[in-house]
Amino acid sequence: MPKIVLDEKDLKILNRLCMNSRTSIRKLADTLGMKPSSVFNRLKRLERTGVIKRYTLEIDYRLIGKDVQAFVFVRYDPSSKREQDEVAKDIIGIDGCEEVDIITGEWDLLVHVRTSDIPSLSNIILNRIRKVEGVYHTFSAIVLKSLRSQRCV
Repeated sequence: MPKIVLDEKDLKILNRLCMNSRTSIRKLADTLGMKPSSVFNRLKRLERTGVIKRYTLEIDYRLIGKDVQAFVFVRYDPSSKREQDEVAKDIIGIDGCEEVDIITGEWDLLVHVRTSDIPSLSNIILNRIRKVEGVYHTFSAIVLKSLRSQRCV
């Protein structure tokens, strides 16, 4: 896929939308000193080219009781008849597994798990992830604190 060239105005629009994806075109235009029609056209181009995949929101998981996070490192069983991608797809289908990345190094998959408490985390790891055919071994790290960059691009 060809790389999309972004200019300074595109980057400013993206950064503003990263802070609040519900920002109106008029507000973006006023904040960035641009015409609304220019912002509109740029947004449509960014959407059409796939730079903007979707507009989303950020949830405060503490307020809804899902504030326990862990990263589960998974070693794929090379003797398995299943492909690594199939194993990853099975894991991402488990409730509480937010993201599965295929990685390099000692481990094959990195699973981001979010749940309500340690017993449910334990259940996800021991009774769900480890039971997926093709999972050989897991190692878990519980998140104590998360810091996020306010930068987007």
